[in-house]
Amino acid sequence: SVNGTLLSDGETAIAQEIAGQGVTGAEAIICAYFPECEKALRVAVCESGPDYSAPYNGYHIGTWQLYAGHAWRFAERGWNYWADGLDVERNTVIAREVYDERGWQPWGYCSRQ
Repeated sequence: SVNGTLLSDGETAIAQEIAGQGVTGAEAIICAYFPECEKALRVAVCESGPDYSAPYNGYHIGTWQLYAGHAWRFAERGWNYWADGLDVERNTVIAREVYDERGWQPWGYCSRQ
């Protein structure tokens, strides 16, 4: 698990491999949730510039610059968009859910860099 969130066997293997490569902190969290690790890191840095705990800018929040329209996704887990949106892992959990539904499309510009 990553901070209590159960990962699949594949995700656990990826997380262990990443840790073995010396990738730690926010990068390890991002890579544990996104198998396309290098691309996910590029998108996250492009989006958050590279403050992974980027504060609300009037439109978006956190690592993946999630907009307030995703607040329900946080609430569904007992989290708060405004507080937990700043948490790298929780922001990444929601981003992965969005990614599973829409691919890289919500991060159009950054995903093409």
